Amino acid sequence: MAPEPLGTLLRRLRTTADLTLEQLAERSGISDRALGDIERGAALGPHHRTMLAIAGGLRLPEPERLTLLAAARAGRRRGGPSGPPAAPRPRVARPDGGAHLPLPRAVPNFTGRAAELAVVAAALGGTGGTGGTEGTAGADGCDRTSGVAGGDDLTRRLAGTAAPVVVVTGPPGYGKTSLAVRAATLLRERFPEQVFLDLGAMTPASLEPREVVVELMRALGHEGAEGRTDPARLRELLAGRRVLVILDDAASEAQVRAALPGAGPAAVLVTSRRALTGLDGVQRVQLDRLADADAQALLAAILPQGQASAPELARLARLCDGVPLALRIAGNRLASRRGWTVAKFADRLAVRDRRLDALTAGDLAIRTAVGLSYRQLGEAAQRLFRRLALVDGRTFGPGLAAAVSGLEVASAEVLLDELVELGLVQPAAGDRYLLHDLLRLYAHAELGAHEAPAQRELARAAADAWLLDAVVRAGRWFEPEGLGTGSTDLSSPVPRARADEARAWLLAEVDNWFPALVRAEDSGAHRQLDAA
Repeated sequence: MAPEPLGTLLRRLRTTADLTLEQLAERSGISDRALGDIERGAALGPHHRTMLAIAGGLRLPEPERLTLLAAARAGRRRGGPSGPPAAPRPRVARPDGGAHLPLPRAVPNFTGRAAELAVVAAALGGTGGTGGTEGTAGADGCDRTSGVAGGDDLTRRLAGTAAPVVVVTGPPGYGKTSLAVRAATLLRERFPEQVFLDLGAMTPASLEPREVVVELMRALGHEGAEGRTDPARLRELLAGRRVLVILDDAASEAQVRAALPGAGPAAVLVTSRRALTGLDGVQRVQLDRLADADAQALLAAILPQGQASAPELARLARLCDGVPLALRIAGNRLASRRGWTVAKFADRLAVRDRRLDALTAGDLAIRTAVGLSYRQLGEAAQRLFRRLALVDGRTFGPGLAAAVSGLEVASAEVLLDELVELGLVQPAAGDRYLLHDLLRLYAHAELGAHEAPAQRELARAAADAWLLDAVVRAGRWFEPEGLGTGSTDLSSPVPRARADEARAWLLAEVDNWFPALVRAEDSGAHRQLDAA
């Protein structure tokens, strides 16, 4: 029997889920027009990211999800007028103008990131001066003031030094590619040749290391078959040339290593959701949320003048958690609907269960961006991530992560490393971890979709019991008359061998154990403390 066509399959799955096109569009972040084109057969092979978003919106079980993705993949193989265009080969910008548009279009109204841009410029051989608000802006919103040294003397000076490599990492939606494009534009004088290559980490078409070499050698003018997959030949092509190689969305260290020059003046700028910790001798730039002032400035630049007051901008920026993608989505939605008020839209975002759905504009969606990373996780790491939604505080220690997920601490730490590697959880001071608000909302949605209420209650109860036990043990240092002598259980993940360690844990974890104590009071479980 022939496989079911993609359009028919999607229509069947959508109607089975009792969803209209508009409802699926709201859930997936894919426009109802695009969905209609797929169902009518006008689009035979939509991009994989589009299909991942649709599958997420339908909330399909794994067998049906794989069937839907396979149908789209078959359409892409057939190609044709309605299939996706072939991936463009990377192009190199030369002083003689022999090629053009080597970079993706710069995002308009680029805001902030002055400190990060300065680090990138300095590491790649510039002199800084790349602040996000200085210089002369071009038509695409990019600063044309490079502030870096250039010329043949610089080429000769750097020819014998190791080629610099910068790795830009950060959670989904934090603007890694935008920062790389901005930095490359600012460094045009320093690097008159620039090659941009998408390595496809978040797609099934992620490039193999040998394919990275092939594409870069072709871009640099080597069209012959001899040595076309040899990294050593690529290094020969890069030698002595002021080329900036931008490797976007890297999946692995091996992809990057294959493209590394030997000596300068060439340089490499990498973006990745993964930390790529196996790379040696690189400058790392970790993107965080935008500062409050920058977040508000970005919204103000997108919105029509006078549409929002300063307090409204501040509230909207907080609800977007300072995440650049969320800020752009919110700004675009408001700018495209002049009848909407900022206050009313902010009220919608304030409803936590609706925020991710509201942060969707056309094919931009926070849910989709985070989902691409979430689906890279193994089953155990996915389970831990969604259960972190039950943690009350913004930060937590590995002991609490183990308790809420029912794991040994050592196992939880391994999975937390996996979450950190993909930018879904961030390291925090004191060997702790941080879960940002929008990521927490995604975890909460996945928890509701995959675990029954009874399972969620059991997980919370286990975490509360662990927290209350830890509080009692730490509290023994300060109330020995009622709680007994101080604990010196060195096998525990909670450091309490001394009074100062117990105090530090109590202060660090207060946003988690205090709510657990309140719940215990409300349920009568506080007797656990009395009996301790």
